[in-house]
Amino acid sequence: MDIFFESKHHISVDELLAQVRKINNKIGYVTVYRTLKLLLDAHLAEARRFGDLQTRYEVTSPALPHHDHLICLQCRLILEFENDEIETLQKRMAQVLGGFSIVHHKLELYGLCPKAQGVHRGKCPNEERQSSEIMEKLSTAPA
Repeated sequence: MDIFFESKHHISVDELLAQVRKINNKIGYVTVYRTLKLLLDAHLAEARRFGDLQTRYEVTSPALPHHDHLICLQCRLILEFENDEIETLQKRMAQVLGGFSIVHHKLELYGLCPKAQGVHRGKCPNEERQSSEIMEKLSTAPA
């Protein structure tokens, strides 16, 4: 559970298991699945499928702010964002289209990062993120 709650990204069962096994290689899939099921039932985790058949999990709770997602179809980068204007527009559209009151929603925007679009000198934010994470790990690693 600690590894899941410390995760900064949407994590798959395989990714979570690989991280857990670095600490205890006796833990298997069943333990990870059961733990995630408990977290889902307690509304401390949410399962997401971002168009690639792989379920990913993210930490959630009523205390955390709502956020939406922007996903690159090529590099699979998932960016989270919050935007009050989008939330207001969604509520207004629900009212206008039929007097609905939104209880829950998921907004997922799919596109291509600049590199995937073929933009001249376009960079992939996913590559930049991974590079900065590697540099951060190197700077905090014991000498």
